[in-house]
Amino acid sequence: MPVHDNSHKYEIPRKIEALLTKDFCTEFYCQLESAFPATELSALDGIEWDSIECSEGWAKAFDAASDKLCPELKAYVHSLQEYDCDMFADKVTSVLRDYGIIGV
Repeated sequence: MPVHDNSHKYEIPRKIEALLTKDFCTEFYCQLESAFPATELSALDGIEWDSIECSEGWAKAFDAASDKLCPELKAYVHSLQEYDCDMFADKVTSVLRDYGIIGV
């Protein structure tokens, strides 16, 4: 029996991806600044964002931004299994980069 099952594939639903607007992502980043020292966020390079994704601060910031702008995103994230939630967080980080909110 294999130890790892690489057959699981997560894809964010298009409807949910469309909710990750620039306004939402900007608000989420503002909430991250409340959860983490600004110097800590600005010092993160692309790979280090993995260190805060799905952390308690990340989750609180995401929930706060969702409560303010898009409760549907909060409900969606809370419906995910842990592995899918990690992959969703990776997608959110990618969208933050795409919008230029965080560095590459």
